[in-house]
Amino acid sequence: MAIDSIPVFFIVGLPRSGTTLLEQMLNQHSKIAVCPEMATGQVLWRLNASQNITDRWQQLIILNYLYQRVSFFKTPMTECISHMAEKDFDFPIPTHLWFHQLIREFIQHKQADMYAEKTPENLLFLNELKNAFPGSKFIVLVRHPIDVVYSIIENLKLLPELNNFKGDECGQIIPMIKRYLNEIMLHKNRNEENFLFLKYEDLIMDPLQVLKGVCNFLSLDFETSLLDYRYKKGFSEKGENMKKIHHFLNEEINPSRVNRSFGFMNSKELYFLNEVFKGEMKYLGYSFAPVTDLPSGLIKTHIVLFKIKYFLKIDLFSTIIKKIRFILQYNGLKYVKVQFIQNRLSRSFFFK
Repeated sequence: MAIDSIPVFFIVGLPRSGTTLLEQMLNQHSKIAVCPEMATGQVLWRLNASQNITDRWQQLIILNYLYQRVSFFKTPMTECISHMAEKDFDFPIPTHLWFHQLIREFIQHKQADMYAEKTPENLLFLNELKNAFPGSKFIVLVRHPIDVVYSIIENLKLLPELNNFKGDECGQIIPMIKRYLNEIMLHKNRNEENFLFLKYEDLIMDPLQVLKGVCNFLSLDFETSLLDYRYKKGFSEKGENMKKIHHFLNEEINPSRVNRSFGFMNSKELYFLNEVFKGEMKYLGYSFAPVTDLPSGLIKTHIVLFKIKYFLKIDLFSTIIKKIRFILQYNGLKYVKVQFIQNRLSRSFFFK
């Protein structure tokens, strides 16, 4: 199989919007091999590497990042990444050629013809993925934003280290969801033929029809094995927390999870979220949550403050800091010749 002939698609979208469910369903198809949560677009953005991987130091950081991401799961991708670390490349190498060597080995484990990666946050780095994987396709999942907020908070409470979780993290969760929604709206407006937009609610209410539509989008025949997805996702010992968060994968699909947040959140919370996601919900065709009490002046003040912070992109500061850290680490490895400093910069690497 020629390297560039492998069809590639990405499953992206809002967190808690059914991306993992769809991943598991599609991974049961005989011709598809899905890699979980490698965040390829994110690492390419951090290192400005969507066109070319420039040298062994950049490759070193990429390999270690990808390995750490997939090590939460039982997947042959960990072995494939290890093999890539043993290969010699002539740098610079086009990013798509480098990745297709990794992809080719991965799909051979299953004797599949098509490669997919599921990472919700890749949604924010679609330009990097388009550059690195020309001709690739994208399946984008969306869900009622208020249900997404509630589902994230609900699952964070399952983690033992967050037993005292009181919702303060909402200051990070809500702007993140709004960023994701705006990115979805941007690409939906462009009517790109290599994009398929799906609603979580449709996947839950009628999985058969949605899966048939996905197969048609991917130019594949539908296989009934796609509905036999339960108890198929494996987690490593390191991924125990991920296993807790994804426990619903082994249960029957439950339509009652649609709009369930309306019954668990109070009127003040629902009013706040209605206002924050007003434009996005209208555009995507989602109903507003029912509110019984009139909002207080304090709630209205919180809404104004949220909009100011969102406009100033304060929530993106940590993302920029991580990019700067990656670039500094790369330049340190590349230009600092003192062995002690190089060892310190690569102390957390699996591959050196």
